[in-house]
Amino acid sequence: MRRSEDYDLWLRAASAGFRIAVNPRPLGVYRRRPDSVSADESLMLQAMCRPLDKLRGSCAYWPDVQRAVDRQIARVQRRALVARARHALMIGDMPELASRFSDLEIATGARRYRVARWLTGSAPVTLRWAYACKRGSAYLTRTGRRLAQMQQRKSLAVACERGRHEVHAETGRGGAEGAAGVAAAGDMGEVMRNSAQSNARVAVVIPVFKAGYLAEALQSVFYQTRQPDEVIVVDDGSPDRELLSCALEAYAGRVTVIRQRNEGVASARNRGIQTTSADFVALLDADDVWMPEFLHEQLALLTAHPEIDVVYSDGLVMGSTGLSGQRFMNSCPSSGLVTLESLLAQQCTVLLSAVVARRRSIADAGGFDLTIRRGQDFDLWLRMAQCGARFTYQRKVLVIRRVHGDNLSGTALNEQERPLRVLEKAVRTMALSPSEREIAERRIRHLRGTLARESGKELLRQGDVAGARREFTVALRTAFSWKLQFVRLGLHIAPNLLCRLYVKRTATASSGLTPIRPLS
Repeated sequence: MRRSEDYDLWLRAASAGFRIAVNPRPLGVYRRRPDSVSADESLMLQAMCRPLDKLRGSCAYWPDVQRAVDRQIARVQRRALVARARHALMIGDMPELASRFSDLEIATGARRYRVARWLTGSAPVTLRWAYACKRGSAYLTRTGRRLAQMQQRKSLAVACERGRHEVHAETGRGGAEGAAGVAAAGDMGEVMRNSAQSNARVAVVIPVFKAGYLAEALQSVFYQTRQPDEVIVVDDGSPDRELLSCALEAYAGRVTVIRQRNEGVASARNRGIQTTSADFVALLDADDVWMPEFLHEQLALLTAHPEIDVVYSDGLVMGSTGLSGQRFMNSCPSSGLVTLESLLAQQCTVLLSAVVARRRSIADAGGFDLTIRRGQDFDLWLRMAQCGARFTYQRKVLVIRRVHGDNLSGTALNEQERPLRVLEKAVRTMALSPSEREIAERRIRHLRGTLARESGKELLRQGDVAGARREFTVALRTAFSWKLQFVRLGLHIAPNLLCRLYVKRTATASSGLTPIRPLS
């Protein structure tokens, strides 16, 4: 396989289960010659498609992987078209440029390529001038950033040298001993932090109903750089007896298995938490995966800050969703301090499988609510925050969240209905301050409008024109939108045509996780 042998090798190694790590330090020099394949971006991207096509043919039994490969192939092909368009614009080949813009418009459906194609024929000089200005601006930005970094490194080196001279001047012959003492003190502080982390016991609680991905979840737990002290798997009446047995057999003697009839994931998590006496509890869904440094990073933060009760991290979304490959916090953000108000406004969204918490703080809040089928975690975070638990988060990607058809999160409708029901319960049962109640009620109104809009889309997909019109009317009462207004008008004028167009537009769309728009 010419031009892409290395990429093909890395893909085959990863698919075979080998773990590939990245050292971010620059340890070599990469020279790009004018006659090399990598010098031509479009040829390099076309070469990348070959091993991806090969991998796609070998992963027919893994639909999630196959969909991810398809998306990557489409992304690489779009980048190749953009590179060829950029090259045509640089050399002034306007017919080739118009052809590339036409291909990009077909591939992406973006209107900007239609406008660019029109400019190619009507104002080519303006188009080339605008592109030259953009390249010059980007070059100046990169140059300024490099100069600032060089100046910062130079200032740091000067400050270090000045400090070294001052130490030697003050201590004379004992300067080296003083410096060694400072270094030893720093090492001792690190040793004490590591000792505190190793003394703190952590238990991993994994509830299981569908056991299709349990083996991968357990593998990620036992691949941790900081091994857990206890791993508890709660069998919540799983029907996948063979898959469950096979996954647990590999870790016999290292996993505590608790079996119960199917009482729901909230009951299973509570049972696991009540079983352990560890200081910390790490929660993991049976279809999610941890990065190898997850426990080390989270426990390091908790042991360094005893006042913190709950820490969570960012994650990577994978699976049957349009957000696959993106970071969780891109669609479900966390900004500012985590307080009861920010949780009610959904300005901070906690990813369950990224949580490590002090066991006593969960117990003080009463654990997971057994009466809630979806959203038990959101309800628990609200009650813990009201009880005084302190939350924090880090933006490192330490978890892979898998979205698939069997997730409890379910469809886009469930994604909106889940926090709505929890917030309605919070308004009814929790002693909220006036400002907290106002934030919760505003969020409830917003979620009701969003739920009505998503319900209208689902009814439109099913061909229920009257029901879709009714739901869109409810959504418009909550928040006016010209787009919804035009859709409702179209349902009056040409309902059948609009239904067909919408079904065609969403035929290949995938759901499962929808972005959260927090209250400002």
